[in-house]
Amino acid sequence: MTWITRVLSDSPKITIMWQPVETVPEGIDIALAVIDHVGVHSLVFPCRHSGDRWISSITQRTVDVHPTHWQLWTSSRLLQESHPSDGEFLMTR
Repeated sequence: MTWITRVLSDSPKITIMWQPVETVPEGIDIALAVIDHVGVHSLVFPCRHSGDRWISSITQRTVDVHPTHWQLWTSSRLLQESHPSDGEFLMTR
């Protein structure tokens, strides 16, 4: 399991556990992590797993991504990622 530390603007540091992509549940909003030649990134929008596809929960379109980990999406996530702090784990694409 991979532990990621995120600094939240209005609360102390918390540790969030990312789960292996092989354990992803179907039909709920999740955050996805990918590893590429630059490093580890988290998508900045929620996705859902459907069969063998990843679907954007916002646009309902298929997302061409090969994630390695996932965690539950929270509504506060967009706010957190729009104000990055040192040590945050987020995608910058």
